[in-house]
Amino acid sequence: MLVCVAVLLGLTGCTQTAGASMDVDTLRPYVATYVDLLQEQDESALRLHLRNAAHAPDDAQRRLATDGGKGWRLDGVSWTQVTSHDVDVVIGVTGPRGRRQWRQLIHWSHGHWQMSPLPTPPLPS
Repeated sequence: MLVCVAVLLGLTGCTQTAGASMDVDTLRPYVATYVDLLQEQDESALRLHLRNAAHAPDDAQRRLATDGGKGWRLDGVSWTQVTSHDVDVVIGVTGPRGRRQWRQLIHWSHGHWQMSPLPTPPLPS
């Protein structure tokens, strides 16, 4: 019985850490699609995927100019929850230029992930 209670407490702790409304199981697939759309250089699909055009209409275009079609492949995703709806995500990618890490703030809103726009001007890598 103590083992079950410990397991239940562990699961409850994970649920509280992840936030009741965030679906963290969909975070890695969201990031993988992001990297794929960069490689496909599909600006309209990327704009829809980012869900930030209302705040930054040129964000998808800027991302494609910086990293689009350069052979990046998703290597890993790690994240830290910063608020009940925001996660600070480190995206590891590998490509012809070696390994890089991109850091993004991603927001959970109305059942979907939404990527914060790139800073203007973009920060150096």
